Amino acid sequence: MYYFNKFKRTTIIFRELSIFILWITATPPIINFDYLDDYLFLIWLPILSIAHIVKWGCMIFGKSTLRLPVFLLYAPVIPLSLLWAVALFAETRLINPINPLIVIVGGASTFFLHHRHRLHGIAVIAFAVLHLVLIMAYLPGEILLWALVFWALLLFGGVLIKETVYSIPSWTVSMAVMTILTVFIAHQFYLVNGDDDPDQIKSQNGVENLFTYKHGDPVGLLVGEQIMFVQEGCAAEHIFIGSQYKGGGLVRYNLDTGEADRADIGGTSDDLVMDCEKWEMIIGDFSYGALHFLDMKNWPRHTRPSILSKQQVTRITRNLAYGHYYFLSEDVTFFVLNNRAELILDSMVGPDEWIYNREKNQFIVFTEPDFDLLRLEVDRYSGKIKVLARRHLEIPTYKRLNLFLTEGPEKGSILISSMWEGTIRLLDENFLEQQSIFVAPGIRNMTLTPDRKILMIAGYTDGYLYFMDTGTWKIVNKIYLGRRMRALTLSNNGKYVYVGSSQGGFRVELAVILNY
Repeated sequence: MYYFNKFKRTTIIFRELSIFILWITATPPIINFDYLDDYLFLIWLPILSIAHIVKWGCMIFGKSTLRLPVFLLYAPVIPLSLLWAVALFAETRLINPINPLIVIVGGASTFFLHHRHRLHGIAVIAFAVLHLVLIMAYLPGEILLWALVFWALLLFGGVLIKETVYSIPSWTVSMAVMTILTVFIAHQFYLVNGDDDPDQIKSQNGVENLFTYKHGDPVGLLVGEQIMFVQEGCAAEHIFIGSQYKGGGLVRYNLDTGEADRADIGGTSDDLVMDCEKWEMIIGDFSYGALHFLDMKNWPRHTRPSILSKQQVTRITRNLAYGHYYFLSEDVTFFVLNNRAELILDSMVGPDEWIYNREKNQFIVFTEPDFDLLRLEVDRYSGKIKVLARRHLEIPTYKRLNLFLTEGPEKGSILISSMWEGTIRLLDENFLEQQSIFVAPGIRNMTLTPDRKILMIAGYTDGYLYFMDTGTWKIVNKIYLGRRMRALTLSNNGKYVYVGSSQGGFRVELAVILNY
């Protein structure tokens, strides 16, 4: 009777489908096909999909003779889940250990579900809790409330549709839970990947659209999505665009002619620093943890630049600082790279966020997981690093995700933004909090205008570029430039700000926006 009770099999199908979709949503959002976990994903997904389709077919058409083939399809789920979890763990290096746990528990729950094992209930609950933690880690602000409501409904529905209950109410609840799940996932994809009207963005006064990759723009096709930086070069007519997708690489864009050339460095372009005296450029490659040294002089039009050298530094390479100091008749280059808490000479390794004061030769770094702010000084001659100040940040643990640092409006002050709660904190020179300003959930990078009177804030989730008066700490203007806004860089002359979002690259004229 296992396959012939219509309420029972419908309930099981909807329950399995909800778990299957949840498992899919727990996978890494970007598949670059350059890591082991990506290839394991390609193996695991078809096997699991076929297994579910065959099993649901058995339930619908009452064919119990296919149970052995279905078992053979499900058999690789556990080992593949373990392999995939190991690959994820190796890639993230404890940055996000939740994903591997979800893969393991999800595989176990799926396997136990097929065999009607008594551990299935425990596995499903663990799976739900882990996925909830993942949602909490990625969703900012008020979206979390919807996530909590959704999970309460899902767990409540899961209790009602246990295998011992086969009634119309349980079938109705499973349908409702499935509907809520579908709407919720669609809403999240829309929040981050929603389609905007590029013409509406371009029609705003003071906004110049440099390129877009959603409507066949040849420059946008070169760049690719997930823009990490849009930055002016040493020559005023050039800007450089870095993409997190391997297809994008590093792109040089000529503002005068609208032409673009791409340098395929073999990985992703996540950060850029330039030495305009030597006309050298250094690219931080997130994919392979390498630094690429490029010769900007030897980059004719429609060609690729000369790569002077490549230095393997660490698994993750972002946030570069560049400075030359005389030391033993050699130029010493200092770098700051994230995901490590110490700093060393020649490949200075630090945390996610830092500020470099060239005049004082000081670094202000934010360390994880202890959440300390450090003021460090590098001796120009000996190269030794001295800790000048240290203070622990009194920020609740659940609000510490995705913090960003920048210099404050007053001398020595610091601004810390929290993407999680949408709040900016103003700290003085001694790292004491002076003010807390709420902006919007999902804010990301920040930068000040040259006169330090206006703070520009990138809204990653809502797609707005905010302009805040640092005297009153009030929002004086905001313009919509598209979601996933990461790149936010002031021009060399301070008259423009370059922005990269899900809609492409933009140059914003500050005098028009701020009525200078």
